[in-house]
Amino acid sequence: MVSPGFYLVGNDPAIDFANTVDSPSGNPAGALECWRDVVAFLQALGAHGPQSAAASIVEAVKSGSRSDFEKVLAFRAALRNALATLEQDHVPGRADVQVINEMLKLDSGCAKLSATGGEWKLSRERTFNGPLRALIPIAYAAAELIAMGKDSAVRKCSSPTCLIYFRDPARRRRWCSMAICGNRAKVAAHARRQKEA
Repeated sequence: MVSPGFYLVGNDPAIDFANTVDSPSGNPAGALECWRDVVAFLQALGAHGPQSAAASIVEAVKSGSRSDFEKVLAFRAALRNALATLEQDHVPGRADVQVINEMLKLDSGCAKLSATGGEWKLSRERTFNGPLRALIPIAYAAAELIAMGKDSAVRKCSSPTCLIYFRDPARRRRWCSMAICGNRAKVAAHARRQKEA
């Protein structure tokens, strides 16, 4: 199976991960069906989110079992539930938060000083010695969103057939993308006006 393309419009790596579902409207959201898709997503996310596309991750997920992959899907489902709750300005439920906490428990590594532009920067170097650990940066991003609560500015695309979430701190955005759902809505509105005229 060819790995799907991913729709990275969420303005947050956790939201982009939550958006890796089949879309009834045909949006190119991508879908996770196997570990190869998880690797493809992490590689696609590379420039858009946490440093999660390293070769060590690719190696780690090669050993991923079907039961581990089911945990990936359960993590994504809990994250989507939490986003739906945040969108309504409510507090996510304990069960969904517990799934995210279980992913956070897998974190291991150490602090590291790295040279950046002539200065030293303190960062965390993670060790990815198991397939699920590849999603720890996503779990941290999810935890940060939940901790923000109402300030997370999570929204869902205004198209009734779209499943895409995104962050909108300015609270002005209606569509996951003007190129996809926004354009469809404009075309439909124009057709209605032409029909009425």
